[in-house]
Amino acid sequence: MTATRYTYNNRSDHAGSHHDALAKLLDRITQDSITTLLDLPGTHCLDVGAGAGSIARWLADRFGPHGAVTALDLDTALLSDVPPNVVVLRHDITEGPVPGGGVGFDLVNARTVLNHLAKRHTALDHMVRAVKPGGLFQTADFIPTEPEEFVAHATTAADARLLQDFQRLHLEILANHGNDRTWSYQAAGMLGLLGLVDVRQVPYDLGEWRGGGPGCQLLTAGLRQVQPELEALGFGEADCDATAALLGDPHTVIRGYVLHSVSGRKAELEDT
Repeated sequence: MTATRYTYNNRSDHAGSHHDALAKLLDRITQDSITTLLDLPGTHCLDVGAGAGSIARWLADRFGPHGAVTALDLDTALLSDVPPNVVVLRHDITEGPVPGGGVGFDLVNARTVLNHLAKRHTALDHMVRAVKPGGLFQTADFIPTEPEEFVAHATTAADARLLQDFQRLHLEILANHGNDRTWSYQAAGMLGLLGLVDVRQVPYDLGEWRGGGPGCQLLTAGLRQVQPELEALGFGEADCDATAALLGDPHTVIRGYVLHSVSGRKAELEDT
């Protein structure tokens, strides 16, 4: 039976390292993209899938005294220590519009969220509806490396096969939870269909990930969170431990993912 719940868990012992690795890998890209497209001071921002809140905190630090930030997540366990000018909202974006959205947000940001959601089109519709006229919507998701291309260097052929097997099963588990790793290729077209204009798509090749670095830390955190499912598929505890050790070994080099950032604006209301 296909699972549909979100793959990762913010209450996991490995959730902190998962979000820390994401922040190290992606925050600068997200920040540069937003500041290129939006004048931040005084804006009202919504960060969907806020995780541990690195982007929500960054937005709060820059919006000025007349703006606001809402950090939304399905599970807000990692958002207990945010500045007082960040509103934390627990909400399932697939189940309904943003509560208290009012006239909308100047910015709605959703990073590494939509590709994970089985009901992504519903979630996308709710997010776009939350953007005010003239406001910006931005989403970004990974295109993961296919298993046969996953290993750039491993010490032995057996190590390379183990890493490839892990990637194959990890992607299978993600798909079982509703993940669509091709979603980013569809995102720009969907934003156009929902009426957004000035749609922009930018791919960021994240390069090679050396063992012990942020990319491999992200993979290790993912491995540990789905380990029971890996073991159920025949990738045993010893395999998981050996893979985690390889991902921490600087002699291991993984071909990293590509991040597709897609943005669009909601058209201004015409005077009548």
